[in-house]
Amino acid sequence: MHRPARSMTVLLVAALALAAASCGGSTAASKTPTPPSATASSPAATTPPGTALAGATTTVRPQPTATDKAITPRVLALRPIALTPVEVPFGFRLAKDQAVSPTDITTADVGIPSLAQYFKSSDLEGGWATFYTREQPSSGLSSIVYQFSSPDSPPALVALLGNLTPADYAVATSVERVPSDKIGDAAQMMRYRIPGARILEYTWAQGDRAGQIVLRYSGDVESPDDVPQIVVLARKMAARMAPAP
Repeated sequence: MHRPARSMTVLLVAALALAAASCGGSTAASKTPTPPSATASSPAATTPPGTALAGATTTVRPQPTATDKAITPRVLALRPIALTPVEVPFGFRLAKDQAVSPTDITTADVGIPSLAQYFKSSDLEGGWATFYTREQPSSGLSSIVYQFSSPDSPPALVALLGNLTPADYAVATSVERVPSDKIGDAAQMMRYRIPGARILEYTWAQGDRAGQIVLRYSGDVESPDDVPQIVVLARKMAARMAPAP
């Protein structure tokens, strides 16, 4: 049976966050709707851009699983780059913190052939994904870092995501490019509206790595502060994201 296509990052976020909610391990992407409590999200609207994000839960990060340990040291080295519990807005709690393989990422994008083919044929080595959820308002926040072998690959990913259109999403009601500050070598923010959610996704290229902040509300809502706040969060990651040695 044909199932609706969604963006690679949205599927990856939904699949791994859903696994966290059910106490499972890393999984391939699920094409079924994800409960609001297991989705990616937005920062608190009351946190002014450029200020410290105080009041976050100081959850201790879990140790890598057996699957994580099988991933290359260069991918495991991405872990300190992702947003930490003290950097996220008040109310968000750590749901999942793990390495993801190229197969995980490619599988998550099987519904969009251009992205799936890009990852399958690229020099992607893997990534690190950290997910936070918040009950009120129902939302989630995702911080992802991708490791490539070549510095030519991250800008190509940014360009590919920036050229997506509604034709790539059978389930989406709109796909928009969002003006935002640039970080690194190339950057693009996208806004996706799908039934039951609005998503902002900011991706940037930095040497042989790509960083990503994905926020998602349960419902078609958005705060005026979300776009600049996402950039603030991205800059925190970018400060730690020098190219791999």
